Amino acid sequence: MKKILSTTAIVGSLCLLGSNAIADSKAFQGAHIGISGSVFGAEFKGKRVGTADASTPNDTTKLTTNGSAGFVSVLGDIDIGYTAALDKNSAVAFGARYIPIKADVSASSSDSGDSGKAELKNIYSLYIKPTYVVSKDAAVYAGLHYMKGDLNVTGLSATGSSKPGDLEGFGGAVGLRVNLTQNAFLNVEASYTEFDGLTVKDVAAGKATTKTYTFDPYLAEGRVTLGFKF
Repeated sequence: MKKILSTTAIVGSLCLLGSNAIADSKAFQGAHIGISGSVFGAEFKGKRVGTADASTPNDTTKLTTNGSAGFVSVLGDIDIGYTAALDKNSAVAFGARYIPIKADVSASSSDSGDSGKAELKNIYSLYIKPTYVVSKDAAVYAGLHYMKGDLNVTGLSATGSSKPGDLEGFGGAVGLRVNLTQNAFLNVEASYTEFDGLTVKDVAAGKATTKTYTFDPYLAEGRVTLGFKF
């Protein structure tokens, strides 16, 4: 991720060194569709809080456990949007992304003995990207986005798991767009998303034991998009 941010900053700086006398935001205006490849890294920082087993009410060990789990994956997505020219050097892009690939993360605790798997699918994102045009072929931008996906947690040691709800949150991105031809372009982008906290409650069958799992998910992504402007 640091390499992606550094590369984006260096290329963007080189573009800014050039004369903006030939800047033309209309070269970026129009609807677009793109196919992206991403290096997708997620982390789930969590805590488990449990109650003592009814058979051993005085046993208060292992009631609270902290831990984290994560994964790095290569994913693809579809990007559809529109860029509007504001003036010679500025534009704004807005659109949506859809990630059709399912992502899984598994975790286990050597302390508590618990294990489980989180499945994330049907991920989509809505974004807006204020853009500074440095030439007719290059532009840099900083964006804000909202991301949401279906999350299911399975395989916990207790039974009766409750669905924690959808994974959703807000994030930001920085990127560089380069026009390869009059209609084709390349985007290089780095982004970070912080999701809302999630809670899963488990009640063991035939016991009074209750475990509550709380998660604070984060997502970092480096993305390259090959797009076509209409």
